[in-house]
Amino acid sequence: MNKIKEMITITMITMMIIITFIIINVIDTHYMREGQIDYLDECNDIIYVLDDTDNVWTFEGDTECYTIGERVTMRMHTNYTDNKITDDRIEKVFKED
Repeated sequence: MNKIKEMITITMITMMIIITFIIINVIDTHYMREGQIDYLDECNDIIYVLDDTDNVWTFEGDTECYTIGERVTMRMHTNYTDNKITDDRIEKVFKED
């Protein structure tokens, strides 16, 4: 019985460490950025977003779903580099109401 308790305890501690690592990794590598649609490349289905700090971001999508000037929020990924914004990428775009 003690062996089973010991195994359950080790398993629980291991799971807690893994979950903590995953949560820390997601928080440290993701952030939100807001901006507005700046240009629509209808031939290639590429949407250009000018964020609130004057950086231009692009993503592929249905250009018919967006209009120039429309506000969006982007979920960004740092690509594991904190000191370089130019390699960050958009993971998801949310339309603002």
